[in-house]
Amino acid sequence: MRWWRVVAAVVVGVAGLLAGAVATPTARAAGQWTPGVALGWARQFHAATTLADGSVLIVGGAGKEGERGAFAEALAATERYDPVTGRWTAAAPLLTPRAFASATTLRDGSVLVVGGRGAAVDDTARSAERYDPAANRWTAVASLREGRIEHTATLLPDGTVLVIGGGGHSGAGTTTAERYDLLTDRWTATAPPLRERRKGQTATLLPNGKVLVTGGIPAPLPGCESGAACTAAATIAAELYDPAADRWTAVAPLPVAHAEHTATLLRDGRVLIVGGQTAEIYDPATDRWATTPERASAMLHFNHTATLLRDGTVLVVGGFVAGRPEGQTVERYDPVAARWTIVAPLTIGRVYHTATLLLGDRVLVAGGHGPLASTELFGDDGAPSVSCFTQTGQCLRGRFLQYWREHGGLAINGYPISNERVERLEDGKEYTVQYFERVRLEYHPENAAPNDVLLGQFGRRIHPADPPVPRPSGPMVQDGYYFPETGHYVGGLFFNFWYTQGGLAQFGYPLSEAFPERLENGKTYTVQYFERARLEAHPENPPPYDVLLGQFGRRILAEGVRFTLSGEWQIAGVGRRLKPALRAAATRSACADRVWLDVVLVRMSTPPQRTRSAQADLVAAALSRGF
Repeated sequence: MRWWRVVAAVVVGVAGLLAGAVATPTARAAGQWTPGVALGWARQFHAATTLADGSVLIVGGAGKEGERGAFAEALAATERYDPVTGRWTAAAPLLTPRAFASATTLRDGSVLVVGGRGAAVDDTARSAERYDPAANRWTAVASLREGRIEHTATLLPDGTVLVIGGGGHSGAGTTTAERYDLLTDRWTATAPPLRERRKGQTATLLPNGKVLVTGGIPAPLPGCESGAACTAAATIAAELYDPAADRWTAVAPLPVAHAEHTATLLRDGRVLIVGGQTAEIYDPATDRWATTPERASAMLHFNHTATLLRDGTVLVVGGFVAGRPEGQTVERYDPVAARWTIVAPLTIGRVYHTATLLLGDRVLVAGGHGPLASTELFGDDGAPSVSCFTQTGQCLRGRFLQYWREHGGLAINGYPISNERVERLEDGKEYTVQYFERVRLEYHPENAAPNDVLLGQFGRRIHPADPPVPRPSGPMVQDGYYFPETGHYVGGLFFNFWYTQGGLAQFGYPLSEAFPERLENGKTYTVQYFERARLEAHPENPPPYDVLLGQFGRRILAEGVRFTLSGEWQIAGVGRRLKPALRAAATRSACADRVWLDVVLVRMSTPPQRTRSAQADLVAAALSRGF
């Protein structure tokens, strides 16, 4: 067997071992709460949303209550939280003071604030405004067709915003819903209307692009302000909205009536409902509800928050608890183990607060009934700063470990297949990088977080951009998005994956349309190329694993082992040819992180009749040192 075939066999063998490795999950610590920097304004009934740069925008809410708890002071004040510095900065005030409003970050990075309640009976509930983070400026947009308080606002795959239900100042729920189009600055009513009046309901965007609406209050009972008293007025009805067909459809009703509850989309596409003393899970594939195992706490939860953490667990925080106005109870649900656990309590009880997931898998909890100006941060303090994988013998640490965890971990990026190293990249500059099965992480200290870690643009390297195609029209555009920057359309499963797993920052722009391609395993799959990834449709896998990334990292790193009959030995990254006497030292240096794929084979300067034998000796020597 020729020696380069031996090398190829070793490469394939190593790749096979890596591909066949089984993940070893790491147990997570229970986590703890630490005090954060106080808000500039004490507030409750406010809204929070994450901006494109990772900062958090807090808008509106209410300050002090009037006599006998009467609602009195709506706030126009807004502020931004920087998760890197841990500080709040005052932002431009709202054009209209409002509480119980919604705040939705749009695709262009701006924020749409809709409806809510002012200090008096006025047109606040019908008004809407838009925030430009770059300019720190609010602009009035078209008014809603109907006033809304305690409604929901959902960003749809086509970029429009679906606003559902909510009540006016009368307190009764409504059966109407409408969609806002930023491009035309118009609201359009959905047809037909909701099948049930709703206020204080939930709305969840499912992976198939439809919206699940659950519970809510059709009409208030006497004395019903919030909490357990309102449950008797709640509905068990649930329905599904199809944006493409503009149609509402009844689905299986809730096992228990809920209002002022939470709904959280889980990683596997199911939806977790938490409210009162119960929790249920809805499976869209079967249109069935199932109750979760008994909660770790017997406490009631209303107007709490539920946050999906990056490990797939759900953190349920505070709310009205067991007849007391505010609760410190915090629970965590693991959908894989189907288990509830009690974690460290809040330092102060909270209801009508907000909870926002930050970089580093921390959760920022802000404000609450009182009103409160205090904030708290939840984090898994026991999470290791270094993680090593026996499957590949490589370790992850620091910023790369944080990014890997926050952007899908093993499922999205694969195992690490090299240690950190310094490489000269395509722009001619040197960066610290680390290779994974499917990606290359690059550290760019010139960029502010979270953009200090970027993915290598392997897509362009493997698949040059295809010519642009015309913008699609008709029902197709409801299912995805056309990118004029490259002239390609992303739809269906691929768009949902691209959108929910990091979007532009993670994968870049599309370089092709979706098309069938024979992959490395000899089978044909539907794929689509992006600047930093190749998405592959695997219908043989259950969601969410029916879309996978191509193993670009392994392929690019494997290109580090090459041989040409007209070349000379050269070490990847060294960039210079080596004399025979220096080759052994150079190859040993390249083995510093024990990745022997760094050796690149080209022309030997030994006589032609000795070339193959000399090369075989050098390869054998390299392999004996653990390459």
